[in-house]
Amino acid sequence: MKIILLLLSSISLASAQRPEIPRDNFLPNPPTSFEPRNVDRKQEIEPTIGPSRTKDEKITRYISQLSLSELRSWTSSDGKVIEAKLIAFEDMLVEARDGATPPTPQPPKHPTVVRDGTVRLAVNRKPMVIALSRLSKADQEFIEKIRVQHAPKP
Repeated sequence: MKIILLLLSSISLASAQRPEIPRDNFLPNPPTSFEPRNVDRKQEIEPTIGPSRTKDEKITRYISQLSLSELRSWTSSDGKVIEAKLIAFEDMLVEARDGATPPTPQPPKHPTVVRDGTVRLAVNRKPMVIALSRLSKADQEFIEKIRVQHAPKP
């Protein structure tokens, strides 16, 4: 019996030391008014956004590169020769469902020929970024002519 009294007195002391927290700080105030929803005499609301494609639908992505020159020989500053095309830094991307004709990509109005002192060449149809300083002076002049040709007009 003494144990039960001691236990009850310790519980009452612990609850007396803890400050009482008002309950209205935790619960949101109930709304005072409601706005009716206008559903135009329909009982159900039709969704306006649907899934863009199903799981079984296959999408093919086509990536095209904009060629700025014909296939030609490029000479490096140390004398090595490679066959490549000069291509723009921007890739043209289109997507189409399998079996559908892909749309024609729109090329950029002013393609980037030189970026941060580098050019992009397609060697065996694979893009490679090469420092402009690694090419011969004749190739650098050729690239400069193409850059000026594709630069935006003031």
